[in-house]
Amino acid sequence: MKTRKSAASTAVTALNSRTLLSPPKPGQNTILFLDDHGLSIRQNIRRGIGRPTPVPGSVWNGDPRLNPAWGYPSVYFDKAAGVWRMFYQASVVNGVRGFPWCKLVAESLDGLQWTPVDTRRLVKVPNRQFINQVGDGNHEWSGLLVQDDAPAEERLLRAGTQDIWASGDGIRWKPLAAWRNDACDLSAFPFFNHVLKRRGLIARRSRGDRRMCLYETADWKSFADPFLVMQADAMDAPLTDSYGLAVVPYEHLFIGFLWLYQGPNQSVGWNGYKYTGGKVHSQIAYSMNGITWVRTQRDPFIPNGEPGAPDSACVYPSSVVTRPDTEDLWIYASASNWEHGYTPKNAGCILAYRLRRDGFAFLESEAGPGLVATKPLYWRGGGVLLNVQGQGGPGETMLDGELLTNGVRVQITDSRAVPLDGYSFKECSAFTGDNTAWSPKWKSGRTMDELKGRAIQIQIQLNNARVYAIRGNFHPFAPRELAYFDEEQRIPVYQPGF
Repeated sequence: MKTRKSAASTAVTALNSRTLLSPPKPGQNTILFLDDHGLSIRQNIRRGIGRPTPVPGSVWNGDPRLNPAWGYPSVYFDKAAGVWRMFYQASVVNGVRGFPWCKLVAESLDGLQWTPVDTRRLVKVPNRQFINQVGDGNHEWSGLLVQDDAPAEERLLRAGTQDIWASGDGIRWKPLAAWRNDACDLSAFPFFNHVLKRRGLIARRSRGDRRMCLYETADWKSFADPFLVMQADAMDAPLTDSYGLAVVPYEHLFIGFLWLYQGPNQSVGWNGYKYTGGKVHSQIAYSMNGITWVRTQRDPFIPNGEPGAPDSACVYPSSVVTRPDTEDLWIYASASNWEHGYTPKNAGCILAYRLRRDGFAFLESEAGPGLVATKPLYWRGGGVLLNVQGQGGPGETMLDGELLTNGVRVQITDSRAVPLDGYSFKECSAFTGDNTAWSPKWKSGRTMDELKGRAIQIQIQLNNARVYAIRGNFHPFAPRELAYFDEEQRIPVYQPGF
């Protein structure tokens, strides 16, 4: 296939490369609103979970003889070839039950329209059936890791049911090592822990046990025994199983797309292993250190679509890229409109969803103005950037004798929440638009850099608006750290993973 480099395809990063976005510089920090850990005030504010929307025209079925319902696509930008490349798997359709599995590759100029790559002259595949095969089956594979500092022939890693596969070009793959002795049904997602400088993959403990475990390694050739990091619990719907956990390194933390399988009740005396019937959707999980995982609100992140939609029964998000033209995140998934189990012909597909930057969770005002305030922060200098979204145009209204402004305003206080001169809400110009990096301005002309070396709090007034993130060069104080700073001017030290 003749290719050309797409202008919108530069700087695209794959799921499980070192970071989805560039890691913060030393001291740089980001507050996402997955929980309230970084906050001291929340008044008339609700938390919402982001809801990615299907990208029009992204549904792709590929060869009609193949079923990608469990395709687990991994997408990244191949700079050398100037194209987007997707690794995925599909099962050979044979009646209702489709086997064996095929390891496949496709390419695209825009990350939307895919073309199978003819690999017949490039790689020998035993018992080849399709032109774009890059490896033999019957074993599955799923998560991709891009290693920029690895030997060229091992830059790409992909986890299989039993082996780790390595490649330099995404076409020629070889088994690198076995990460377990017995084959385990997938998913399995390798990742580099950029916080603790460790390597590992998250997968199930054994075939049929769908709880999520971490397998750590120093070299992708020998692995420590697994330990449990996530499972369904009593807050989930009855008979829910965790099914997979796709790991996304994201600035100073990790985001996980937790797949949840809501299987059917089994008949009395029946095998307790749930397989046929039931739907799969995803929720958001997160980790500060890549080891301890928790969930935010249990609202679906990518729910099942409407009846008849390609993702109406099962959806498995497995890969993320950034769109450099918009900063949007595109989440690639495999899906089906047939419930879990033996999926018939034409029931599976691969598709993409759009999510704004930082859009995993947000805070928004409810029925009038709301107030959000951070915990005390040690401010190292520079400006502050907010990812905000106004939901209405400019305007003002009176409430209980107070003039209220629509949109977003910011106020800076000392560590005891006393407003600083020149940094009040009244002096801040309200913002009513949509900006992933809005910098507040005060009529006094004061700047955040003037506060370098001080203990402050950032207060945000929302009225018909949302905030997704706060970025700046700061360190959140723990209570004792603040006391040491006040008493001894002791500057807090960053600890990875906290």
